[in-house]
Amino acid sequence: MASLFKNNVLQEQLALSIVPKFEDRIRIVKQWHTALTDKSLLKKTETQCEQAFNDDFFVKILGYTRFPSEKYTIEVKAAVETAGGQKPDAALGIFTPDGNVVQCVCEIKDANTSLDKPQQREGNLTPVQQGFKYKPLYKNCGFVIVTNFREIRLYRDTMHDYERFTLAELADPADNYRNFRKFHYLLSADHFIEENGKSQTEELLAAIRIEQEEITKDFYREYRTLRMSLIDNIRKNNPVLSFDTVLEKAQKVIDRIVFASFCEDVGLLPENKLAEVVAYTEKGGLDMPIWEIMKKFFVAIDKGSEKMEMPHGYNGELFKPDAVLDALTIDDEICREFVRIGRFDFREDLSANILGHIFEQSITDIEEISEHARRVLAGAGAVIIERARRQRRSARSELREAGFERLPRVPGTSPEAQSA
Repeated sequence: MASLFKNNVLQEQLALSIVPKFEDRIRIVKQWHTALTDKSLLKKTETQCEQAFNDDFFVKILGYTRFPSEKYTIEVKAAVETAGGQKPDAALGIFTPDGNVVQCVCEIKDANTSLDKPQQREGNLTPVQQGFKYKPLYKNCGFVIVTNFREIRLYRDTMHDYERFTLAELADPADNYRNFRKFHYLLSADHFIEENGKSQTEELLAAIRIEQEEITKDFYREYRTLRMSLIDNIRKNNPVLSFDTVLEKAQKVIDRIVFASFCEDVGLLPENKLAEVVAYTEKGGLDMPIWEIMKKFFVAIDKGSEKMEMPHGYNGELFKPDAVLDALTIDDEICREFVRIGRFDFREDLSANILGHIFEQSITDIEEISEHARRVLAGAGAVIIERARRQRRSARSELREAGFERLPRVPGTSPEAQSA
């Protein structure tokens, strides 16, 4: 799962945003949070709570208007039905006597229902899947909201990426109720609904995606350059290795570096630990190559190390002992370049795109490099493709264990674009 909106961009918007009748709105959120914590909400059905939820959150907090206003912005049980006779619990948009423009459909469940588990009903869909089933029924519908009162999720294009708000977060007073102000900024009728053109929320999301794609392309250029430099360096310093082995081990080293950088940014490893390893080797006056200390860093990730402030090892296949890799000679100059990967923000800027590219696009890179090697070296490199596939599958599995579920293709990095 990846968030739709970057916190650093939202922070700039929130600093300029004012929530009218702030205390009144917070009071409503706290009432619902209290009902959840004292478990009274768990005793209520969807039908018993749905109208109150719509009135409190959509109308009173977010400012949507209802019929009989001549022009209103929320319609409960919207008119368009699916083939099975079902219809969304609510729709957000512009509703007038001359016609309706639905911009978001809403699926509402009770507090005991998981949003991600199939429901024991026709179709066996999850609530999220059910919400997305309604989306194509409306020409201008760009968003899906799914809630079980415990949490509210905002989806855009896919069921994998969404913005999530829990009642506990909305009621949290930290940073002057930042989570609530973010919720109100993104979903209030003034920002979320637009009669002509894109809403403010859509404009913000579009700007974030453009910026994210540019950063992703920047990373990919640096990533490819570093990998080719590493391949050349391993070939130079380890001439007895076959070309397919060089490719495999270079890719494995890069995978380890990217994975470690990702884990640092999401709190699974100490922050800036990779940079510290390089700095320690150079500033500590140690008479050994950086690569030797870096291998100890990899062991620490696998087994744990109190000395490196990583008491619990990751115990993943990617960092298991590899005699060939451990015997490599790699120059300090290349090892210093590894640190540059860490300058990218995997949490805010690149998490989904970068990891999606690394574990989907890199196999194409390997195949292209190996194909070139076949032509030049009369068939060398055939085995590396299958090895690389196995390595990709193993690394993908470890990322999922670390909480990274989706690995999408990065915009602008198709095989055609890459080989152009």
